[in-house]
Amino acid sequence: DVKLINAPDSTIYSVNDDGLYLYILGSDLDKVDDDFKLEISGSTTMYKTFIYETNDDKYQPVAVPYSEKVSVNDNIKIKVDTTILSISKQDATTKKELPGATLVLKNSKGDIVETWVSTTEPHLIYDLPLGKYTLIETKAPEGYELSKEEITFEITELGIEKKVVMYNDVEEITEVPVEPTSSFASMVPSIIGFIIIGTGSILIFKNYKKNER
Repeated sequence: DVKLINAPDSTIYSVNDDGLYLYILGSDLDKVDDDFKLEISGSTTMYKTFIYETNDDKYQPVAVPYSEKVSVNDNIKIKVDTTILSISKQDATTKKELPGATLVLKNSKGDIVETWVSTTEPHLIYDLPLGKYTLIETKAPEGYELSKEEITFEITELGIEKKVVMYNDVEEITEVPVEPTSSFASMVPSIIGFIIIGTGSILIFKNYKKNER
C-alpha cells in the first residue's frame, strides 16, 4: 500500500516494474510542504539464491534457490527541487501589477520560450534549464508606453526562485490647440460688418422717426 502524506491535491502516483513515480502539477510545486512524505507498507516475496563453492576442483559449485516473505513498512521524505521564475509587470510609479501587456521570454539562442499576457498576478514559469534569458514587451497595456527595455538575466542554479520585474510608464497625452478653420476665419470680418451695419440702420431708423415728429 502507498499513502501520500502532506502532498498537494494534484499529486498522483503509479507503480510499475521500473518503480514508483510521483506526478505533481507544475502550478502546485510551490505548495509542496516540508513534511511531504511517502508511506509504503505491505509484504512481498523475495527470491534468493545461495551458491556453494569449493576449492577442490573435483566438485562443481552448487546453487540453492529459496524464497523469503518480506514485510515493508517505511516512510520516505520527498523533497522537490524546482526552479521557479516569477515575472512581474508593474506600473513604474505605483509599483502595482499591470494586466494587458504582451511579454515574450527568449533563451540565449533567440528561441521563444514562452509568450503570455500579464494579469494582476506575477507570471510563473517552472523548471527552466540553466542559462541566459531575455525578457521583452511586444504590446503595452492600454494607457501606457511600450517598454523598450530588454531585461537579460541568468539561471545559475536549480531549485531556486528567480524574480524579474519590468516597468511601464503612463502614456503622455499632448494637448493640441484647435485653430479656427480658414472658412470660419474669413467669415469673422463679414460678421462684424453685419453687426456694424445693423447697428447703424437702427440708429438711422430712430433718427428718421424722431424727425417725423
